[in-house]
Amino acid sequence: MKTSSCMARIQARKAIPKRKELSFKNLFREPIEYAGRSDAGIRLLYRIHEMASQLIRSSKPLFYLEKISEREGMARCTKLGDLLIGIAQSDFTRLLADWPIHKFSPIVRGFLKLFALLMVQTNSIGGYFTIVSLDAARAAVNYANRYASTLKKYLRRSVIKSANERFRRSALDNFDELAGILQWISKEHPEVVVLRFDTGYREEGATPSKLGDPPRTGHLDKYRECRKPFHRWIKDRFGEDLLLCAWAFEYGREKLFHQHYLVVLKPRGNKDHVELVDEIGRKWSAITKSLGSIHNCNARRSDYRYPALGQVRLDHPQVIIGLRYIESYLTLAEAHARFDLGVRIKAHGKFGNYPEEATIKPARPRSSFSPMPIAITYAQAQSQYVNF
Repeated sequence: MKTSSCMARIQARKAIPKRKELSFKNLFREPIEYAGRSDAGIRLLYRIHEMASQLIRSSKPLFYLEKISEREGMARCTKLGDLLIGIAQSDFTRLLADWPIHKFSPIVRGFLKLFALLMVQTNSIGGYFTIVSLDAARAAVNYANRYASTLKKYLRRSVIKSANERFRRSALDNFDELAGILQWISKEHPEVVVLRFDTGYREEGATPSKLGDPPRTGHLDKYRECRKPFHRWIKDRFGEDLLLCAWAFEYGREKLFHQHYLVVLKPRGNKDHVELVDEIGRKWSAITKSLGSIHNCNARRSDYRYPALGQVRLDHPQVIIGLRYIESYLTLAEAHARFDLGVRIKAHGKFGNYPEEATIKPARPRSSFSPMPIAITYAQAQSQYVNF
């Protein structure tokens, strides 16, 4: 027979509201590796934004008291409260180390400031959610709800909403433009060859970075200087076959400055996609005088969940999903963090044989969705961006 305290815990669990998730989001749960980015860090940034969007809309307290006995109690939380606590227990020291030359979004900066104030007053957030005296549990619930309420008030401020919209605007524009180009390609060229590769550059004699090392930015100018002839060569090498070359420029603690590429080609004469990327890598090495490196994603295409690399058909559902991954990956980093070096650093670009009108933002509402087009909504892209 179940005790009263056991029944109380069961009832408390039933009272926790179930979090509803978009079915589209559930497609993107199986990990897929990409080089150069801290998966844990970008997921943490996304979870902060996800938590913020839900917290703004919430109307009920996130934390409540479960009475275990006449003298004991336990602080409990809703699904949203659990998300908030999980974020608060994350490794922010590692996050800051992995993104050392970046400015975070207003939402992330606000959370970090309030979290710092929270940590001044307590050493263990997780310690709130254990069986303690009834008074201590009640105090923990009140304290946690005050913190959540303060964060909610900050997020609901019109100045913060406006600042966050401005911060993510360039990422949203880049996403829409790339989506428009890929959509045009899918209509005009149902079969294409897709190349994915990453380039890197290390100063001569550089040793691997360690946690706590200061950022290394001395090779920035040389990297960008080498990039100009490299892009000219890509244009000349593929000519009219080059439908699209899109790139994203990033910096990480271990990879330093590096660049991700998506190249879409007409299929005739370009079917040996692995060798094409190897050829591109040899050219990058020559331009950088052997200081440059390349990661050939096409050589490992069997490692990826969705078959979007090599010769593909753009009316195949699995290929479309794979391209949505890449499209999101190349454009949405700046929605969370961007370079902060005192000078403007272009983090995204594209060129190719597509009409200018292909880059115009779609007139459709961003909330619309059709299961087949390559173009998807910003919210859906954000979801899959961190679930690769």
